[in-house]
Amino acid sequence: MPNSGTNTAGDSMTSSVCAMETEGGNNAEELAESQDVVSEMQRRCRIGPSGYPHLQKAKRLRFYRNGDQYFKGLQYALQTDRVKSMQPLMEELMKTIICDSTALPHGIRHIFTIDGTQRITSVDQFEDGGGYVCSSTDAFKQVDYSRAAEPNWRLTLANRYNRHLETKKLALSVVEPSNERTDFVFPRIIKVIRNGVKPRRISRHLLNKKTAKSFDQVLRDLTSVVKLDSGAIRKLFTLSGRQVLTLEDFFRDDDVFVAYGGNERMAADDLLVASEEHKWVAARTSKLRRMSRRHVMPNRNESLRQDRSGSVIPDQNEQRLPLELDGRFQLVRLIGDGNTAVVYEVIDKVNNDNRAMKVIAQENVIGKEHLIEMELAILQKIDHTFIIQLYESWFIENSFYLSLELIELGDLFEHLRRVNRVPERDAVRMMTCLGQALEYIHELGIVHRDVKLENLLIVKDDFGELGVKLADFGLATEMPQDCGVLTTLCGTPTYVAPEVLNKTGYGCKVDIWAAGVILYAILVGFPPFQSSDNTEQDLFAAILSGEFNFPSPSFDDISWSVRHLILCLIQTDPFLRYSAGELLRDEYIANLGDVDQEYEEWAHLFVRSKMHTGEEETPYEYYTSRRTSMDELSESAGAEFTFER
Repeated sequence: MPNSGTNTAGDSMTSSVCAMETEGGNNAEELAESQDVVSEMQRRCRIGPSGYPHLQKAKRLRFYRNGDQYFKGLQYALQTDRVKSMQPLMEELMKTIICDSTALPHGIRHIFTIDGTQRITSVDQFEDGGGYVCSSTDAFKQVDYSRAAEPNWRLTLANRYNRHLETKKLALSVVEPSNERTDFVFPRIIKVIRNGVKPRRISRHLLNKKTAKSFDQVLRDLTSVVKLDSGAIRKLFTLSGRQVLTLEDFFRDDDVFVAYGGNERMAADDLLVASEEHKWVAARTSKLRRMSRRHVMPNRNESLRQDRSGSVIPDQNEQRLPLELDGRFQLVRLIGDGNTAVVYEVIDKVNNDNRAMKVIAQENVIGKEHLIEMELAILQKIDHTFIIQLYESWFIENSFYLSLELIELGDLFEHLRRVNRVPERDAVRMMTCLGQALEYIHELGIVHRDVKLENLLIVKDDFGELGVKLADFGLATEMPQDCGVLTTLCGTPTYVAPEVLNKTGYGCKVDIWAAGVILYAILVGFPPFQSSDNTEQDLFAAILSGEFNFPSPSFDDISWSVRHLILCLIQTDPFLRYSAGELLRDEYIANLGDVDQEYEEWAHLFVRSKMHTGEEETPYEYYTSRRTSMDELSESAGAEFTFER
């Protein structure tokens, strides 16, 4: 039966042959050859139920980022026979340059037409040649996307830089990003100080293969993070007075830079770091380099992120509560000083008990209200024995006040500092508490993203046995329902999972990686991944490689069963890594460390087959792993990891 009204691919090919026969019917050889070609093309076509070939033309689309007036769009060929729903399309777009951490902080959750009048919910709604806008939220931003173009913010000097900048004139020239080398790029954290009145806002930014493709890109990203009053960042100087002119300059010895706008001039005083800024800059002060990894605990790891970067450092001397709370709570003492908040011990006069009061001051709230509200929403949703409890919260005078459960024994980091290492008997109970807390939040679709020693608070049960409670949900978020992965870079250097650094997308199992790092650290007094030269890039390289060992004599008394568990937790492939439920069902955890000899022997064989375990520590490493105070270590080994939510 003929196909009325539809000219199929087979019909078109046959018609072409007939036309050739009509025009040149005397050439029988050409006709036969053409018929053979048609037969071969028809054979390669996919035959549908009706017996007719299906050749679907791909739709040529262009995707933009919501509100990004500098992104020229991504050309994309959509084949509806291959991509049949919105979710795989969004996942594929997430893996490309379309998913920018600044313009799309929560990934791709919505796609609009270029004028914002319609939200695309089906792949059939895409029109060939159309433009569409990807967004993290349902709020469409009106921008002339068709005229989007990258600005030329790249500056170079015609003459060699002289320290007496006032006597020199800058010659500006545009350098195309395509001409820049990137073979020197490796993961590293840079700190950018905003010029102005001290103490100044300090931002940290992660550079890697995706965030440092060109000098222009880095300047644009830093502009959106630092937010100078004068507009775009056009000049950067190191603390030694050297101007940053190329992408490679970000990967030299200096990692602290001062930012200026176009009309702002560098002053010598800008290069001096005030005492209040020093601990936040965490500039390297030691050039100690050793060939082997350092087997010591780093300093406290405070986690920063770009969404709250530049927060004003709270004044510890201003210890007071607003009038609305002053009558109910009595201030006792300051017990914590974080990046965006301070924590006090208070007495609740109504309930007559001691609590913790977390205060996020007004200057640290501006522009981040929705992020803090997200943290509050998560805390109000969860209720678990091994998670810190939120009692009440207030928003007074543009500041947030959180009444939390007070844990008087302090955090696991300080406990490890006192005891140096935790016996396996205590370690298995702590991991059981942490595993139950993680299983609970992961089942709710919540990722903590900052599991570390500092965020585990020590508790004791009725029998005096030690346990932990999970605290600080400032980086926690809910897993997206549409694309199923997160791409925002956040965490703390010592505990961050490799998939976060690779920016390939991650999920709940980043918390499991951190749990493995914690188990390793509490057993021997130092983490599995450390820098050999006190630099963040060396630490990140070690994490990305996933290579670590169980050095002797530190691990001589550690059972093979717990080493097997560590390998299952610190697994670079998240699909092979334990889940929280598998952690709790592990033979070692399920039996509270009391495994039979047969399992211990099997674990021994497993560990020996997976890694080299015979490396021995030098006498110096063995001594420092037990005797060196964590306060005396280089700050750079535990420098804050800054990311964006």
